[in-house]
Amino acid sequence: MVQWVKDLLELQNVDMRIRGLIQRQAMIPKEIANLKNDAASADEELKTKRENANKTTLEIKQLESQIKQKNDHIAKLQVQSSMVKKNTEYQAMMKEIEDIKAAISDLETSVIELLDKSEQSVADFKEVEKQAKAQKQSIEEEIKELEQTVVEIKEEIARQQDARTPLSSKLESDVLNRYNRLLKSNGMPLVKIDNGICGHCHLRVIPQTLHEVNKGAVTACENCGHLVYV
Repeated sequence: MVQWVKDLLELQNVDMRIRGLIQRQAMIPKEIANLKNDAASADEELKTKRENANKTTLEIKQLESQIKQKNDHIAKLQVQSSMVKKNTEYQAMMKEIEDIKAAISDLETSVIELLDKSEQSVADFKEVEKQAKAQKQSIEEEIKELEQTVVEIKEEIARQQDARTPLSSKLESDVLNRYNRLLKSNGMPLVKIDNGICGHCHLRVIPQTLHEVNKGAVTACENCGHLVYV
């Protein structure tokens, strides 16, 4: 392998490392945003469960208040009934009391049903709260790790860029300029020809190109323009 190819491959290895680090760094903000969205979703679910539990508790209190009001009303009717003289009025009061007692019975049945519902709502809330707490802690740890990764990536990029300078100085300016232009595109600027096929565009190079490459000359694929070697 000719020297310019060896030197350029060393430089390319560094640049591919830098490119990979930059790509990884660019992905991290989205990953952090996704994690924060997950945390927000967990908080929203916890809020819903808490509201359900509170709503059931409020409904129970409202029914209990209605029961108390009706019991108070019965007590008043009983006092009043002892003072009425007409039998028809007395019977009417007794009928009203029975109707109120029936209503109270229905309310008490509803309270029992809501108490079961409340118990389940509280259990659901506590389970979701436990899961949300664990998830939030895990997410916070992941975010810290990703933020630390960004710091480490920046440090590694700086080290690789420092290593790039002496490698660049080994190359002739014409070769380096062509390489740097190709570096801005996708793929690797310098690719291997394998069985007459360019490693970048995967097309067969012409015999003249292969001849120049075999001589060790700085040569580019006539199809894609990338530098080639064997």
